[in-house]
Amino acid sequence: MSTNPARLYTLVALIPEGQVATYGQLASILGWNPRLVGRYMGQCPPELPWHRVVNAQGACSVRDSQGHLIQHQRLLAEGVPLTRSGRVNLRRALWPGL
Repeated sequence: MSTNPARLYTLVALIPEGQVATYGQLASILGWNPRLVGRYMGQCPPELPWHRVVNAQGACSVRDSQGHLIQHQRLLAEGVPLTRSGRVNLRRALWPGL
């Protein structure tokens, strides 16, 4: 099992505008642990749609408040449906994957 982050970043680049993937979903596709996906996502190149990756509850997992706000704003700008609590409505926005 290769844990080359380039594999993850290639997958992240495929997530369409207006949809999201979860750490667990990406981990399952890659055969990795979701925590490893989270670690690599913390180093994701900024030109990739990193904002389209959320946790299993549809919440932003960016640790700093500025990054959290940016992620939230980008998702809203793409028309990603959010719940009243500000989480992504995964029933409507979850990318089906590969």
